[in-house]
Amino acid sequence: MDAPSRHHLSRAAAATAAAVASLCLLACEGSQGGGGTAGPTPTTSAPTATGTPSTATPTPSATATGTIEPSDDPAARLRDLLVSGLAADTGASQAVLDQITVVALPLDVPDRDLWVAVSSGSAVYELPLEYARHVAGVYERLSDDALVELARLPLESEPTEAYLEVLPAQSEEGYPAWVAVAGVVGAHSGTFELLRFDGITLTSVLWWFSPGPAAGTLEDLDGDGRPEVILDASDPYVFCYACGVTAAAEIVYRWVGPEPEAVNLVAVEGDPTTAALTAAAVAYVEADLWQAAQETIASAIGAAPGNTDISWLQIAIDRVAAARLAQAGADAQPLVTNVLAGEYDAAVDLMRPLDPAEVFDPFGPLLAGTAAEGWESLAGEYLADYATRALIVEPDLASAYIVRAVGRMLIDGNAWAVALIDIDDALDIAPGDAFYQALAEYAAEQNGGARG
Repeated sequence: MDAPSRHHLSRAAAATAAAVASLCLLACEGSQGGGGTAGPTPTTSAPTATGTPSTATPTPSATATGTIEPSDDPAARLRDLLVSGLAADTGASQAVLDQITVVALPLDVPDRDLWVAVSSGSAVYELPLEYARHVAGVYERLSDDALVELARLPLESEPTEAYLEVLPAQSEEGYPAWVAVAGVVGAHSGTFELLRFDGITLTSVLWWFSPGPAAGTLEDLDGDGRPEVILDASDPYVFCYACGVTAAAEIVYRWVGPEPEAVNLVAVEGDPTTAALTAAAVAYVEADLWQAAQETIASAIGAAPGNTDISWLQIAIDRVAAARLAQAGADAQPLVTNVLAGEYDAAVDLMRPLDPAEVFDPFGPLLAGTAAEGWESLAGEYLADYATRALIVEPDLASAYIVRAVGRMLIDGNAWAVALIDIDDALDIAPGDAFYQALAEYAAEQNGGARG
């Protein structure tokens, strides 16, 4: 991982710890107990938007109007304004400043000729360390054709390459005006920052870093014409970035009035039925039982069809569930991807054609030739951790006991006694399952003939 990516990971971790902790899209690392797993459990920390809003110091200006014709591209003039500010702040050489590019777009504000611009390019790392991040600025073109800087703000997200998108106006006045700054950093990482301009002040409302390229996107999720903000909180490093196994996750920001608000995955207060169903849906999310989460939140919608909070909870759950379930059983690693989706019966179905010795062989057909080859112990940690959290919510899920038994053996090849306890628990639930019985007999044999 290159230096810019490591820097962003460190900043994101620190800022996440200081941010709102009520988003429970995934269970925190180890928060539900390791279930006897050895070593650290795989990271599935609850993602949150980062940072305390920062505000640019505004430069007062007149509010005279003007029109920028389509053929009149102010980008060059805006670049000069933005870069001259960097020159004054940093004392950087002209050679460095010449390498900085600027992206500019008009703001959708009636009766004012406003533009937003952001600097971009790797030359930012040649600036003095305390200034080594790009800046955004808001500018007004006056009736005499002069461009005036209204506000300038260093980007919290610190991209290398920056791209702008102006959100549609949400009021007749055009305020607040919202600007999304998407960015690229490192080999394949991304950044996202949402800026707010109220007519005078430019503020950074939230920022996000992702090890994948699309840290944040804009999409109209409820069909009202206003795109919501979707932050990518997925973990593409389940095994390695290029391994093709990702634990999908995201944070959705919806609009409440003129402001964005995170869709917190928490129970929705209301009548007892609504509260119980939404609480159960959230519990299934925390346990990574995604089909059950979808079914339960759908029942909550049926019980309270006009409840906006439940509708947004369903949107947030369904999006992640769809991504997890779409990858379940993927060729890159069928067993672990089924478990990431909460598909324990499907995970065990992969084992049923195998001999018990092959099921428990860390170099056997369950892992060999897949993304988990060479990562056998880590695969075991995922299996044991996820199955343990699933069993807290669904203690009668027999297949989860089998998955946890296999996971424990991948972590510690001598853990026959604890694996046998899990297999016996599965047999207590499904006593007629011949496959479970064969696993129990094999494990008992490996355990010196002792059962538990």
